[in-house]
Amino acid sequence: MINRDLIGRRFAECSFDNFEILSSAHRTALNACKALLSGDSSGVMLTGPVGRGKTHLLVALAYEFNREADFRLLDDKDYVLVEDPGNSVVFWPHIALSSGLKSEFDNGSRIHMQDCKDADLLIIDELMSENVTEFVIGFTQEIIEHRYNQGSLIALSSNLEHGRLKEVYTPRIASRLTDMCRDIVMLDGDEDYRLKKHRERNG
Repeated sequence: MINRDLIGRRFAECSFDNFEILSSAHRTALNACKALLSGDSSGVMLTGPVGRGKTHLLVALAYEFNREADFRLLDDKDYVLVEDPGNSVVFWPHIALSSGLKSEFDNGSRIHMQDCKDADLLIIDELMSENVTEFVIGFTQEIIEHRYNQGSLIALSSNLEHGRLKEVYTPRIASRLTDMCRDIVMLDGDEDYRLKKHRERNG
């Protein structure tokens, strides 16, 4: 299960195989995502400016982690046995999650919140760095606290440097994420990942 609509068509074909290694940081980030996939890590955080390939890697991780459920009919043909329920992946851009939760809460619902808590892997893309309200801090902390206590897998990206997380959010959130994410990779450099790929392809 994966909420593909939130990924969008632009990133629909992202994979580890077509992620271009343009720096040592890209290789480190790719290996960190693969470590989570293989079970050698319980979390990864990719930080750095816009256009450094963070979303590509998180989408690729979502697709790789997600496995379609395996069903078969029982002999009497009246029942379906779930042999493998697959991995549940919830992928949200943080700003869209904020809007979705606000709308739900206003209507007395918490479906999205529960999905974020229960998923085998939660991926949050572009942790908000501006207009971070008390509401945003509150729901982010609730989700992080729950997954921290349950030892659940998480992957996220942000254009905030790791050291600024506790300034924009809270020291508690920053501490939990540091503990959860074995790999915190800074994708920096002076050049936009997409622009560099375009220039290399077109000479």
